[in-house]
Amino acid sequence: MTTYVIKYSIYFKKTDLYQKGEIEIEDGVTFRDIKGRAIIIVDSDDAINYVRYLYEKDISKLIKVPHEIWDDKANIDFSNKDTKLVIDSVLINK
Repeated sequence: MTTYVIKYSIYFKKTDLYQKGEIEIEDGVTFRDIKGRAIIIVDSDDAINYVRYLYEKDISKLIKVPHEIWDDKANIDFSNKDTKLVIDSVLINK
């Protein structure tokens, strides 16, 4: 079975901080995208789209928000307005 290891960063625009993360996703995992379509992961592009889906749906599934960001008086909007997802790398393990 193929596993995709995706390394990513979440950039917090107002504080100019990055939080790095990593997720492993196996071939065959299914999810519903933002538009409600059923997606089966069969390649690295699908795996990246899954990470983007998690980012759009609930950023806390990808990272633990650093304490200094929660305490920031900038009132960060975690609905992606004040953050940016950056895919750093994709490793394919067969």
